[in-house]
Parts: sequence; C-alpha cells; structure tokens
Amino acid sequence: MAAFFNSLAAGVVTTATIIGSLAVLEKFFNKVISKWLFREMNMRFDQLELKVDVNEKDRLKTEIIDYANDLRNGEKKTDVQYKNLCDAEQKYHKLRGNTYAEYELKYIHETHKKIQVN
Repeated sequence: MAAFFNSLAAGVVTTATIIGSLAVLEKFFNKVISKWLFREMNMRFDQLELKVDVNEKDRLKTEIIDYANDLRNGEKKTDVQYKNLCDAEQKYHKLRGNTYAEYELKYIHETHKKIQVN
C-alpha cells in the first residue's frame, strides 16, 4: 500500500512539474509573440503613415499646380483662396515637397503681389 501512495505522490509531483513547466513556456511564448506582434504592428503603421504622407504631398502638389494654372488662365482668386494656398504651401514644405512646386509657388506669389498692387 505504501508503494501505491509513493507512486501516486511521484505522479502528482511529476504532473505538477510538467504543468509548472508548461506555464513557464506559455509565459515565454506569450512574451515572444507579443514582442513580435508589437514590432509587426509598428512596422505596418510606419508603412501606412508613409503612404498617407506621400498621398497628401501629391494632393497638395496638385492643388498648387492647379492654382497656378488657374492664374495663368486668367482666373481671379480671392484673398481667402490665396490664404488657403499659403496654408497648403506650409503643409507641403513640412512633407518635404519637391522643387517643381516651388517654381509654381514663386509664380503664384509674384502674381498675387502684382494683383495687390493694381
């Protein structure tokens, strides 16, 4: 009978040890998976943010070019429209827009000054 209880006790200790080891492994894998998921999510967020910035820069460049073309075609612009364009210009510079729009912006500002003088 004593041998039965000894083998039963050994089985309980072995089962407890296995369960404890599994709990440790679970914590380890949860930590590893959490770190991996966090890195993966950050990487995807950065990619998405870059795409949004590129799209916004393209939209602002189009707005600037369209405004300059409107002026070249003789369309009159209000001070409010000019102010909105200046706001777009600041956003464009913040996103590090290219130099082509700079030529258009120079034309816009020169044309606006001429209109203000007249």
